[in-house]
Amino acid sequence: MVWPPARGRWRSPIHTAGLSLTLPILPLAPPLDDPRPLELAAPQAADLEAARALSDAGQRAFELGHYDEAIARWEHAYMLLPADEAALLEATLLYKITLAHQQAYTLDGDRRHLELALRLLDRYRTHVRADDEESLADSDERRATLLRLLEEQDAAEQDAAEQDAAEQDAACEPATAASEAADQGDQPDALAHAPGEPPPPRLDAEAQARRRYRLEVSLGASATALGAAATWGLALTSALGADINRQMSLTSDYETLASLDRRGRTYNRTAVASGVLAGALLATGVALLVDARRHRPAPLAKQAPTLGLGPGALEVRF
Repeated sequence: MVWPPARGRWRSPIHTAGLSLTLPILPLAPPLDDPRPLELAAPQAADLEAARALSDAGQRAFELGHYDEAIARWEHAYMLLPADEAALLEATLLYKITLAHQQAYTLDGDRRHLELALRLLDRYRTHVRADDEESLADSDERRATLLRLLEEQDAAEQDAAEQDAAEQDAACEPATAASEAADQGDQPDALAHAPGEPPPPRLDAEAQARRRYRLEVSLGASATALGAAATWGLALTSALGADINRQMSLTSDYETLASLDRRGRTYNRTAVASGVLAGALLATGVALLVDARRHRPAPLAKQAPTLGLGPGALEVRF
């Protein structure tokens, strides 16, 4: 008897739904010239029963399309077989696991299934007899199918990589063209746009930059001026406080001293508040002016003065 069964007797669900090789028969039927008794030792019989159950469970999982489970069941069954029985059924299990990996690839597209199936099929081929031409032809055909699937996946991955590279190049082309136009001085004038239409993005950005610059300059100048005024107030209240101290040193009248003390405390509080306010305003003003200078937009191109109609009068534009 030939193991695994010949191509015409044993097919995977790829060709036919009749893949069914059960383990209960052959492991219990040694060759006629085998001197071993038909009764196996107890440990071997227990392992064989467990392997038989796992093989049946793997067959059911395969028929239901649960190929990963079928692979795990059959591999476990092979590990439980005694050494002599494993040698007898190794080709069968290798072929069944190969089919399961090939079917699993059709579900998840994982190329590892194809690679494992190819290695297992090569191992299975070493167990096929040289005169079993039908089994050899079947293994050759299946190996060619696995190699074709691997080549198709490699080609698909290469096409996807080339498409991604082309999309990235296409996305970079506008920026590259704009950069080259700017280098060659061919960039269109951002100020040239039809009346009533929204300005180009460049003009809008430049207008926003100029508005920001003018706002920062005016706020910074105002804050600096107010800070200078607060500093002058600090100096004035400090001088008045010093004068109060001088007057208090020249009199001994209680009511006069009390009045001078109240005025002195008022001047002191005013001086402290003026100092804090002056520091905050000066710091803010200087920061705004520095930022405005740092982000100062480029000056507009000089234009010749033009004479035109303004709202109710003539106006000259520079």
